[in-house]
This record gives sequence, C-alpha cells and structure tokens, in this order.
Amino acid sequence: MTVIAGVDVGNTTTEIVLAEVGPAGTAIRAAGRAATAGLKGSATALDNAARLLERLEDEHGLRAARIALCRQQPVLTFALPLVHRTATEGPLAALATTVSTPSDPGLGFGTAVPLAEAEPGRGPTVVTVARSWDFEDAAARIDELLGAGAEIVAVLVEADEARLIGNRVATALPIVDEVEVAALAAGEPVAVEVAPAGATVTKLADPLWLAARFGLAEPQLAAVEELTRALAEARCAVVARASARTAGPPAPRVTLRAAVDGTERALTLPAEIAALERVVPGSVHDLAVAGVEPPAGAGDLGAIRDVFAVALDQLRAGAWLREGLLDFDRRPLAVLAAEVPSADLESTAEAIFGRPALVLATETEAARRGALTTPAAPPGACVCDLGGGTIDLVDGRTQVTAAGAGQLLTVALATLLGIPEILAEAVKRGPALQVESPHLARTETGEKRFLDPPAGPELIGRLCVEDGGRLRPFSDRLGAEEWRTIRLGMKRRLLAANVARCLRELPAAPPALLLAGGVAEDAEVAAVLSRHLREDSTVVATADVGGRFGPRYAAAVGLALLAAGGDGLTSGR
Repeated sequence: MTVIAGVDVGNTTTEIVLAEVGPAGTAIRAAGRAATAGLKGSATALDNAARLLERLEDEHGLRAARIALCRQQPVLTFALPLVHRTATEGPLAALATTVSTPSDPGLGFGTAVPLAEAEPGRGPTVVTVARSWDFEDAAARIDELLGAGAEIVAVLVEADEARLIGNRVATALPIVDEVEVAALAAGEPVAVEVAPAGATVTKLADPLWLAARFGLAEPQLAAVEELTRALAEARCAVVARASARTAGPPAPRVTLRAAVDGTERALTLPAEIAALERVVPGSVHDLAVAGVEPPAGAGDLGAIRDVFAVALDQLRAGAWLREGLLDFDRRPLAVLAAEVPSADLESTAEAIFGRPALVLATETEAARRGALTTPAAPPGACVCDLGGGTIDLVDGRTQVTAAGAGQLLTVALATLLGIPEILAEAVKRGPALQVESPHLARTETGEKRFLDPPAGPELIGRLCVEDGGRLRPFSDRLGAEEWRTIRLGMKRRLLAANVARCLRELPAAPPALLLAGGVAEDAEVAAVLSRHLREDSTVVATADVGGRFGPRYAAAVGLALLAAGGDGLTSGR
C-alpha cells in the first residue's frame, strides 16, 4: 500500500487528506485542516502545511510517500478608503455620522478651538482633541477650563476615546470621537448633537435649525435638506461649513486595465467599480493604487491577473436600512496574482516536506475531480470551488479563476460593521439572535427563543452570533431583521455576482452547478446562488466529497485521486 498526501494550500485555509492506494483503489484514511500562514504559495504557507501533515501522520500512524499540490495563485484581500465621507456639494458637510461610541447626549453649537488653545472668554466653544492628547490629560484640561468659566458646549476627539474622556469630565458634555479634527479649520462654527440611547438626532436633522445657526439663505435650503435627510437616522452627528474643511491628502484611487464585456479599457475606482462585475476574469493588468499605503504583502504578489471589489453603499439603497448605521466609505478589494512557477513550487515543497512533491493540476481541476465523488453527482456538472480567495469554475472544458470569495466577504462585513475580521468570519455564516433579556432572545424571523444558560448583562440589547457554543455580540445598533437583509444582500452582491461573472465565460449556462470549497459549507450561499441563477434554469447543489467530507475537501481529495491515477474512491475508511 502507498500513502499519498493531497495538500490543498488555500488563501485562508489549508486542507490535507491522506489517501491509501492499493489494488482495490484509493481510500481516504485521514483529513485535517488549519489556517494558512503567510501568502499562498510562499515558503511560510508550505511550512505551515508541512506541520499539519506531520500532525495527521502522527495521529493516524501513517507516512505519506509523496505529496500532491495544486498550482498556486495567491490572493490579497483588503479594504481601501476610496470614498471620502466628508465630500459635499452643498454649503455644509457632515464630519461624523457612523460613530457608535459617543459620550453623553446633548446639543452644542460654537466655534472650533483646539484644546491646547482653548481659554475662558471665547464664547460657546467646541473643543477639538488631537490624537496626541492622552485621554486623562485631555479630561483634566477640559475640567480645568470649565472650572475657570470657559463655555465648552461640545468636544470632538480624533481618537476612539469619547467615553474615556466623558467618564472623567465632571460636567456632562456631548463628546464625539473618530472625527478628523485636523481637517476642521479653527474658529469656524460647528454643530454637534448626541442623541439619547435608542434615539436619533433631531436638531441636526432639521434644515431650518441648521440654516439659522449657520446664517444660510433660502436658496441654500435644498442642499441643506439633502444633508439632513442623510442624518435623520444618525445617533450622533457633527456638521460644519464645507468651506471650513482644510485641504486633505489626495483622494485614494485604483486604476487598472482589463477586458470589460470583451473589450479592453481603462478603469478608475471607485467611480467605475460597478464595471468590475463585467470584467473578464484573468484579464486585469497595470493595476496601480494611489493616495494610500499599500497593504502588507502587496509587494509579494507579482503580476496581477484579476481584481474584484464590492461597493458597500449599494446595500443602503433599500428603504429597509436606516441611514447612519454603518460605515459605507471603504471599498474591499480582492487582488489575484499570477501563478507561482511550478518548478519553484515543487523544489521548495520537497525541501520543506522532506519527500517528493508534484504539482499535478490547477485548483480548479483538482476540485472538480474531488467534487464529482459526491453521490449522485451528474458527470457533466459544472463545479464551482468557492475558496477563501478565489472562485474556481470548471465544466470539463473551460476553466475560470476569479479573485473575490470568502475572504472578501469577511473583510467587507468587518469593514461595514467595524468589527475584527476574526469575529466577522463567524458572523457571516448564518443567523443571529437579538438578546432581549437574560432568558429571552428573538430570532431573525421573529420567533422567541429561551436562553439556557442565561445571557450575561453585556449581551442584553445586542445582536449576537452563536460561535463554539457561546454567544458573541457584534452590534448594538442593528435589528435582527436588518442584519439578515444586509448579510444576504452582501452574499448576493459579492458571491452571486462574482459567480455570474465567471459563468459568462462558459459556452452555455450549465444544467447543474456543484458547489465545493469552504464557503460552500454556508447553506445560505447555495440558496442565494440558486435564486440568482433561476432564470438560467441551473440546478445548484452542494458537494459531499466521498459521501462524508462535505464540500470542503474537494481539491485535496482530487489531488490524491490524480496522484493515484484513479477516478473514484473506495468505501474503505
């Protein structure tokens, strides 16, 4: 008997199977996975895979004679601030609307003065606190000024420290953090409002109130009303004259060339971000990012082959979403690089794994071979491998690889909600609960659910996801129904739209689409794709590799079969 290791190094996770090859066929004896370390195709990623293989071998008393790998195309996924929240064509501009942690409620209108320059006798003052201030020193200085008679009506803080300062100031003040205080000219009038918990701003949502305070004429009311409409559902807001904004850095932008609907053209993001849904996968070149520091790892990508992005503000078009709840001002992008040369990959892998290594196929080919071991899978099914970094599509004749899959969804949701990516990974996968009391929660479809054990006080009133047997809170601003609409809308805008982009490269719409890869473990993805492809009469199903592995191990099992020279698996375990 010969043991072969099918090693699928993905952009976010690495899957390995140990297959025993004998006269009766190929049987999978062990399977395991771990998070990928470093960029896909790098020595770091391969070293991490080698450690996973050693653990599997030790646990099952096996030793792989050789390993089989896919060709490696790394993907880097990141978010860029490609839209300035403060841009406006009217007389006034909103400096902050999505801050979730302001201090005490209140309303203030006064002139902007840096904390270091503030003094008594200047009239109503809105103090600005730069990031260089320690929050305890800032609070002590504000107390000192108030004690000396300074008329401080509100405080704007650059760092995320509104509550830290508010808890230390003796007088309750509306304090808003995460404000670009350096972009606000000193001496200019500023309006600040923080609504009570559960309420929204009133005065800063009233165009006549703002017009009166800023001395605006009647012809300017229409532009002011457009601004106040956007503020109507905000918990807090800061408004200043548009002319009071100091000049900031150039607006970040991304430029590239690609085939759009079959014709090559230049694209500039974010203005033409919608065109990415019509870019031919693999046709991108001459990518350039200006006005922002490149993300870590960008220098290791090499030639760029594909780009996909999601415009978060497309989600707020529906009337179901209240304004001011989420951060729509960033654009998550996935960037796909050229393949790592096979000879380099094989030699590096042999040195790291300490045994012969073969690069046998693209990830697309391997995933198809593994996915078709699903019981009752149609032999002519088109396989769609939904991984962390790429969507890989193959119908037996045509292969398509595109940037933008599970990790792009994670980054998009983390950006939108303002939560860590590790939490977004859990949040994206399914329904959440709205915790109403220690013993009671409400589901996304309105049913009540009793909690055992009871929820802690830190969970009350918050939206939570079940993860590893415990509730993890991720929002205190969204309702359960709102979150369901956002989550499913994002999967449609990102995953379904990108799969549709890949399907356009096939000669004809496939009769069946078999979903494989880690993302396919999310049952909502199959449902979203099925609705999206309904007009093409394409049946969408989820792979169950070998009848026992689900969709995740398709590429690893496919590699083992390719290395063994067989078409299917035996029932031995």
